Amino acid sequence: MNERTCTTCGTPFTPTGIDNRHAVCRSCHSAAAHAKYHADPRARDLQIARSMNASLSHRAPGQTPVPATLMADLILSGTHCTYCRQPNARGGAGFHLDHRVRTHSLENLALCCEMCNRAKWHHSEEVFMAWLRGAAERLRSDS
Repeated sequence: MNERTCTTCGTPFTPTGIDNRHAVCRSCHSAAAHAKYHADPRARDLQIARSMNASLSHRAPGQTPVPATLMADLILSGTHCTYCRQPNARGGAGFHLDHRVRTHSLENLALCCEMCNRAKWHHSEEVFMAWLRGAAERLRSDS
């Protein structure tokens, strides 16, 4: 294999990919992609939306994708988590789009923090909200 020198860090590496044309090592490529992803909230949220639509085509064939721009707008414009009211202070970072019920439509998507989305999992919104209110009551009574 022909070894090259990374143009970013100067480390020797073996190129991979189409025609072995990469000019940077995997570590530098990964770091640049990570920085780009976190530098532009709009681009990040569009990527999240595209990923959701791609996943939908595999998990629920026949459902119509929601335009990525509308989903990204929902992430960026939402002011707080639908369930716990945590503020969306970082342009959607740490927030997810949750399906309230199984259908994939803009009206059915709720902006929520990662913790609420993971806790809600497959429960209905009513069941999850009842659990969340109970948890808040238990926390208040323990104080």
